[in-house]
Amino acid sequence: SHDLERLADCAGLTFHLARLRLDNAEDRALRSLAAIVDDLKTTLGIERTPPLAAPAGLVVSVVSSGPVTIRQKDWKTEFRVDLAAAPGTPADRPALPPGQAFVGLAGSAEGLTANDRPLAEVPGGLVRLPVELAARRSLSFTIAQIDNVPLSGLSETVPVVARLFYRGRSNLAEPARVDIRPRKIGDRVAIRILQDPDRLREKYPNINRTIPDQFRNHPGEGFFHKGKELDYIIEVVNQTPRPMIVTGRHFLVDDMTQQEAETFPPVERQPLAPGVPVRIFWGRVRASDAPNGRPHLRIKLADLQAQGELPAFNVLFKEVLLSSYIDITTRHDPNYTFQQNGQPRTEPCFLVKMRRKESDPVTEPIPAGDLGCEFRAANLMPPNLLTGAGQDRPWIWPGNTIEFYQPTTNVTGPIEWKPRIAGESLEWRTAN
Repeated sequence: SHDLERLADCAGLTFHLARLRLDNAEDRALRSLAAIVDDLKTTLGIERTPPLAAPAGLVVSVVSSGPVTIRQKDWKTEFRVDLAAAPGTPADRPALPPGQAFVGLAGSAEGLTANDRPLAEVPGGLVRLPVELAARRSLSFTIAQIDNVPLSGLSETVPVVARLFYRGRSNLAEPARVDIRPRKIGDRVAIRILQDPDRLREKYPNINRTIPDQFRNHPGEGFFHKGKELDYIIEVVNQTPRPMIVTGRHFLVDDMTQQEAETFPPVERQPLAPGVPVRIFWGRVRASDAPNGRPHLRIKLADLQAQGELPAFNVLFKEVLLSSYIDITTRHDPNYTFQQNGQPRTEPCFLVKMRRKESDPVTEPIPAGDLGCEFRAANLMPPNLLTGAGQDRPWIWPGNTIEFYQPTTNVTGPIEWKPRIAGESLEWRTAN
C-alpha cells in the first residue's frame, strides 16, 4: 500500500510537471520538480524522465524603412515589430507550448502614443506561438506625437522597447530597442502679420504684378511713406499636434505710458486645427494712430484648454524718412532732347533725377504723380514744371528712376528748384 501511495504521488507530480510545461513555467522550477519526480521513479523502479531541453529561442526585432522620426506633416511615424525563431535553432528543439503571446511597447516618453494609446499603458497586440523556424509574426505600430516630448540631457531621441510577454514570462526573447526622434515645439502658436492682399488689389486694380508682402522681410516692423496707411491681417497657426481653442485680443500700445487700448472686439473661443492658418484680425494703421507717430500693435492669445496666456506678439510701425528711400541728383545737359508737341527738341536743360532706393522697406508702388519738381529763374521758359524720362511709367517701384527737366535757354541768373514727394513740397534749392 505504501508503494501505491508513492505511485499515486509520482503520477500526480508528473501531471503537474506537464501542466507547468504547458504554462511555460521558469526552467528552474521545472527542473526542481522533475528532480523530485525522478527520485520517486527511481525508488519505484520506473524509467526516469528524459532531461528537459530548452524550448526554441525567439528574437524580437524592429523593422523600419528609415529613421524613426516624427514627420512634420502629420506628427506620426511607423515601424514594424517582428517575432521569429532565433537563428541557428536546431530542428529538434522543443517548441514553446501553443498560445497567444503579447508583444508590447514600453517607454516613459510623455507626449507619444502608439496605436492611439499612451506608451505608459504598454500598447501592443497578440501573436500566435509557436513560430516555425522559417516564419515570422509581425505587428505594426503607428507612433503619434501629441505634445512636447521631454528629452534627457543633449539627447534628441527617446528610447522605446519592444518586449514579448507569454504565460507570465517576459524573458523568452531579448527586447528590441527603437529610438524615436520627436519634433521640437517652440512657440505653441505662431502669430504672423501679413499685408492684406484684398486691399492691395483694391488700391492697385490695374497692376499685373505681385506686390511683395513687406512683412516677409521684417515680421516685427511695419513701414509706410508719409501720409500713407498700411492694411494688415493677423494670422495664427497652431504649431502643436493637438487641436486648440484660443481667445485673441488686439491692442494699440502707447509707448509713452505703456497703456494698452483694445481696438477690436476680442476673438472668443477660436478653434485652431494643427498646422492650419486662421486669420483673426483685419486692420489699418496710420502714423496718426499714435502720439509719437509710431503705432505699436500688440496681439495677445490665451490657450483655453491647457497653457493659459501665450507670449504677446508686438509690431512697431513708423513712417520712412524721405531721405532713406529717395535719392535726388541734379545735372546740366547742354544738348538734352525732349518731346514738345509730339516733336523732338534739343536744348540745354537742367535736370533733376529721383531714384527710389531698392532698400525701401515699403513694397507698394508710388504713383508717378506723387513725384514732381518745380523750377524758377529769371526768363524761365514756361511751363516751369515738366516731367521727362519716366512720364510714360504710371508707377515707381523700388529701383525705378524718374527725371524732371527744365530748358535753360535765355535763362539769366541761378535756377532754383523744389522737389515734391508724396504730396509734400520740400524747400527751394539753388542749382550749382
